[in-house]
Amino acid sequence: MNAWRKNNLGANLAISVLIHSIIAGILLVSFDSRSTNPLNVAARQGFAVLKEEQSANSGQKATSETKTQSAENAQGLLTESANALRRTIQYPELAYTQDIEGDVRALVRVEDGKLLEVRIIGSSGYSILDNAVTGAIQSWTWPPVTGETTVLIKFRL
Repeated sequence: MNAWRKNNLGANLAISVLIHSIIAGILLVSFDSRSTNPLNVAARQGFAVLKEEQSANSGQKATSETKTQSAENAQGLLTESANALRRTIQYPELAYTQDIEGDVRALVRVEDGKLLEVRIIGSSGYSILDNAVTGAIQSWTWPPVTGETTVLIKFRL
């Protein structure tokens, strides 16, 4: 009888381990499958600077061709920097999990690489999206140029 219990205990243990392994595998696969799906991961970064507008007083109006080219180069650097910035902005986790989408239009003014002003001129209607853009702009290292640009960022899932 003792031998029967040992064999039965071993079989029960093996079955228990197998069942627990299957359950753990199911939980692992189903847990947060939304974030591991490549399409959904890409959706977290599913926004882009669709349009950058140079404002009327961007750069400095210059009388010489050299100054005009400098202003154009400065604006080009500012635009290039804004494009690089947009690739670093993460879709806010809370907004992502609650399927929050929206467009944020921000005005950025820089003088000699120092951020003078960032202002939301077109709110998404959700402070979490607006704050993500504002925070990213404020922490960005800007090129040593003077100018301003308007950036439209669309958060889409």
